[in-house]
Amino acid sequence: MKQRLTMALYQYWLGIRSSLTTPNVRNIEHAAMRDILPYVFILEGATLETLTLNFSGAMMNRIYSFDQSGTSFFDLWNEWDRDDVRNTLHTVSALKLPTLIGAAAVSDNERASYFEVLLLPFRKNVNILGSIVQVDEARWIKAPLGPLHVISTRILHAELEMPSRRFGKKPSPQAGRPTLIVYDGLKRK
Repeated sequence: MKQRLTMALYQYWLGIRSSLTTPNVRNIEHAAMRDILPYVFILEGATLETLTLNFSGAMMNRIYSFDQSGTSFFDLWNEWDRDDVRNTLHTVSALKLPTLIGAAAVSDNERASYFEVLLLPFRKNVNILGSIVQVDEARWIKAPLGPLHVISTRILHAELEMPSRRFGKKPSPQAGRPTLIVYDGLKRK
């Protein structure tokens, strides 16, 4: 995650997330997201196959040159990437793990544009908050882009992990803090 706007939405989502539960759609305050709202989209559906864009910000609309609200989310992706996107959406919605997709799209004049697509779970099973931010912001999208294709996928779960314990030992006052043990063969140093 390198883009400032992607990090801003992720930090906002972490802020409204209470303890280890995911936020509800009603927790979203549009005024607090004023700077990142053009990059935000909301996916809703009864099942993964019926996910549609309930709300699409100006960036999503600019990529495809028309309002994407009501469009199937899978129609935005290349046919060969749709299974990967479906699996990623399952990870986000069922396991409640935020995920970052690196994506690219090619315009009619054969120029590629690169994007970060952030997917964040809502409390309701299949609703997802997302953002799409252009990586190469200096390049203006002049022509409509073709379908997105997946370059990379990364689960953002470090903040959600529970502190680990060493087995067979009582927890120390510093339990949960990482420790380093160096082994030389079978001898402990």
